[in-house]
Amino acid sequence: MLVMVEDSKSGYQFFSSICKKDACISVDGNSNFVSKIEDADKDKQVVVIADGAAFGAYIAKVMAIAKSRKYVTMYFPESFEWVILKSGIINIKDIDSILAEPESVRMLFET
Repeated sequence: MLVMVEDSKSGYQFFSSICKKDACISVDGNSNFVSKIEDADKDKQVVVIADGAAFGAYIAKVMAIAKSRKYVTMYFPESFEWVILKSGIINIKDIDSILAEPESVRMLFET
């Protein structure tokens, strides 16, 4: 299995720490997913992890490649920060409702 993540910082560090050695790579930006998936071994399971909030312009191209290959799985969380907050690692009261409606968070801090 090969896990591909868009960034080279916190998201990559997190996913590479839970993957087997050399099973996670950073594609260094959304625009590089297409070529990296095309270059991957066609018989290897590829997992694409990208921030859903910033992936819109590339999703059609990546979906087309995924349909043409047998072993491509995609995961598009809102952001890496969203993954951390949803994971339960950090205990924040009402986090599920905050993440469901992030635009309402501002009201919590208004006086």
